[in-house]
Amino acid sequence: VYMRVRPQTRREQLLLMDTCLRRDPLDPTVVFLTRQRQAGSEGEAKEGCASTEKVFSFNGVFGRGCHNGHVYDAVAKPLLPTLFSGNDITIMHYGQTGTGKSFTMHGIPEETPGIFPRVLEDIFRQIHAEKKLNPSVQYEVKASFFEIYME
Repeated sequence: VYMRVRPQTRREQLLLMDTCLRRDPLDPTVVFLTRQRQAGSEGEAKEGCASTEKVFSFNGVFGRGCHNGHVYDAVAKPLLPTLFSGNDITIMHYGQTGTGKSFTMHGIPEETPGIFPRVLEDIFRQIHAEKKLNPSVQYEVKASFFEIYME
C-alpha cells in the first residue's frame, strides 16, 4: 500500500492552509495525520485546544513534489515481471474527490504521463523485444479500467 500526497491547490495556497500530514524523519514510510479540534461557527481553531494525532504505515509515501514517473517506477514497473510470467496484476487507487487519483493514473499526455500510458508503453516495448528474439511467440493483451464515482 502506497500513499501519494498531492500538492496544495491554488485555493489552498491563497488561503494559507496548513497541511495535516507529516512524515516521520526516521522512517519515510510512516505518516502522521494531525487534526486540531476546532470550535466556533466558522471552524476557527480555539487557542490552546489540543490536537489529535494518528499514525499510519505504508510500503512507501510519495511527497508533494513527486513526479508521476517516480510513482510508476516504484509501484507499477516492478509488477511487469509478474505480468510477463503469466499472472494478472491490479493497481487500485482509492481516495476522495480531488486528491489526484486520475492525475496519477492518466497524467497529462506528452507532459507527465500517468501509470496507464507508462505501463502500456512498457508492456508493448517488452513484447516487441521478445518477438524479435522469438517471432513464433504469441501474446494476448487484455486491459481494463473502471472508475467508481460518487459511491
